[in-house]
Amino acid sequence: MSTRQTSDAPAAAQGTVARTVRLIQCIAQTDDAVSVGQLTAQMDLPSSTVHRLLQLLKRDGIVESDPVARTYRVGPELHRLAALIVARSSTASLALPIMERVVAACGETCLLAVYDPDTRKTMFVEQVQSHHPLRFEVAGNVPLPPTWGSSGRVILAELPDDELQAVLADPQPSPVGGQQLGDPAEFAKELRKVRARGHDLTRGELLADSVGIAAPVFQRGRGVIGSLTIAIPSVRYQPAQRASLIQLVGDAADELSRLLGHERSA
Repeated sequence: MSTRQTSDAPAAAQGTVARTVRLIQCIAQTDDAVSVGQLTAQMDLPSSTVHRLLQLLKRDGIVESDPVARTYRVGPELHRLAALIVARSSTASLALPIMERVVAACGETCLLAVYDPDTRKTMFVEQVQSHHPLRFEVAGNVPLPPTWGSSGRVILAELPDDELQAVLADPQPSPVGGQQLGDPAEFAKELRKVRARGHDLTRGELLADSVGIAAPVFQRGRGVIGSLTIAIPSVRYQPAQRASLIQLVGDAADELSRLLGHERSA
């Protein structure tokens, strides 16, 4: 009898931990306060179990309750812990292991660009190099016009219309050859197609003799903040690679967005 109790204890403890983590996730991902009944339905657990776990979390400040409405929301201690994590983590540091996996999968350079709404420019803030001798090494933290190259276009495609119009009101020539943007209305029309696809492919617009395939990166509460790009020398790019590279960079951008709190719309 005692042997059974001893062997079952770790499993029971693991079950309690898993339920507690899931409960915190449910509360943290809810914009408004949530009731025990709603949590019970989401977690498919008895209300007594949910209530017991809530009291444990409330004791440590992870959640707090509204006794009148009988609801629960994120507590001050969870806010404090989240702020510490954010302060110690940058988008680049979160992106780096994801980018390393992209490069391991395709053998090409992966770039992280971020958009600065104050200057309305993009810049590359992190990169993982291809192992090939012929590869791209991009200067970091250099402001670039977002109208050129897939890395910027996927960002522009997700911006609010007033912000996009502000960018298009001051068009910049291409860093490669000085090409002009052309008709802003036609460019905006093309961006709508980019948004519908969720990715973009360009050739030699931002980097000479290159093919860039990019997908947007989002952060909860901020919308689009940047992009991930696979940069390939034109001589090495094969059209047969297109679908697999689009999938690879799209999955990577989605993973980074989830780490930044973004939830894809249904």
